[in-house]
Amino acid sequence: QWSTAVYINSLTGGRETWRRRRRSTAVYINSLTGGRETWRRRTSTAVYINSLTGGRETWRRRTSTAVYINSLTGGRETWRRRRTSTAVYINSLTGGRETWRRRRRSTAVYINSLTGGRETWRRRNTSTAVYVNSLTGGRETWRRRNTSTAVYVNSLTGGRETWRRRRSTAVYINSLTGGRETWRRRTSTAVYINSLTGGRETWRRTRTSTAVYINSLTGGRETWRTSTAVYINSLTGGRETWRRRTSTAVYINSLTGGRETWRRRTTSTAVYINSLTGGRETWRRRRTSTAVYINSLTGGRETWRRRTSTAVYINSLTGGRETWRRTSTAVYINSLTGGRETWRRTSTAVYINSLTGGRETWRRRTSTAVYINSLIGGRETWRRRRTSTAVYINSLTGGRETWRRRRSTAVYINSLTGGRETWRTSTAVYINSLTGGRETWRRRRSTAVYINSLTGGRETWRRRTSTAVYINSLTGGRET
Repeated sequence: QWSTAVYINSLTGGRETWRRRRRSTAVYINSLTGGRETWRRRTSTAVYINSLTGGRETWRRRTSTAVYINSLTGGRETWRRRRTSTAVYINSLTGGRETWRRRRRSTAVYINSLTGGRETWRRRNTSTAVYVNSLTGGRETWRRRNTSTAVYVNSLTGGRETWRRRRSTAVYINSLTGGRETWRRRTSTAVYINSLTGGRETWRRTRTSTAVYINSLTGGRETWRTSTAVYINSLTGGRETWRRRTSTAVYINSLTGGRETWRRRTTSTAVYINSLTGGRETWRRRRTSTAVYINSLTGGRETWRRRTSTAVYINSLTGGRETWRRTSTAVYINSLTGGRETWRRTSTAVYINSLTGGRETWRRRTSTAVYINSLIGGRETWRRRRTSTAVYINSLTGGRETWRRRRSTAVYINSLTGGRETWRTSTAVYINSLTGGRETWRRRRSTAVYINSLTGGRETWRRRTSTAVYINSLTGGRET
């Protein structure tokens, strides 16, 4: 069966059609030329065939660079790394360079050396994020309309891209093409269907240690493997690696050489540094009732405030509100999508996401607690080995998170980052070696006060007769 999306150009009357034949090919037909452009998959390369010219455009992998070869021109387009703050894209035909550099804290500037054009992300109002293209002057703006829709407006075309919800699926509607992108669930795989191409992007699990992402159009596989948490992209061969170095967790992208680093400055702030853009994402504490997250690139603030019985999360860029309310179940409402994520209680703890319909289930089996995510089929397992260690195994990444005890301290080791989180006695001080933050449990008469040094938030346990009341100072919520 053909599933087609027809795009009509009112100037030429030409039709451009996307059709699908097999799962591995997507055929694009241009009614003006009759030319066909086909994506096929072959082992480790993604081959794009243009039926008019017969030219092949191939993505191959070579060590630290991603090389794109155009068989017609022989030109190579290469991503290389120069400095830690810039990512340089080199086109061997023109010699042009496209560079990402940082100017100010609030702007990320993309410079194209051929045109000199600048594409800049700036912030205007608290509810909008404005993207300015200096060549066209076009503005792409994210605004909010209703609580159930998030509207993206492109000032050049006037096209609107809208996220709406319908029962168990999340439907993305593009007003220009009318195409729908739908997330549905099928047994152990999460299938993403693009109505324009009919292409399927599927998350499947192969072995217990790997998670394989298959794109039906290109056949490319993206694989997560264990030990050093290495992400391999079969199309480019690029490796994205998490390594540990003393007190910092360093993320290395082998294609660009960019480093994303978590460092600790003071005890009250956790600073995330992206070496490509120089942007800083900082968690700071203002008052005891609010935790403010600042993104230095956009200036956006994400704030947790407390209001009576609900915890309201405000994103200053979109103005969207994500609200936790309590009924007989715990309902999480996202005001942008209107999606509800509900925790219900049966013999097992079932988490239902109304957008995807995915179920995340906690079950118990003898000495292990198995967490099953129905979308990806991944299993997260808690096992106990010795009496002194508890080992948490994530079947997708193979990462091990280990709790060990040493005399008076309990040391938590994350094998992916090497970060140590330490619990010490007496005042029960929890130290996170990555951020340097201290989380402290203190006791005062009948109450136990938990202090998080990063946010300054206090979580208090009080006892009243036969009930234990838990108060979270950030949200003001009570759990009894």
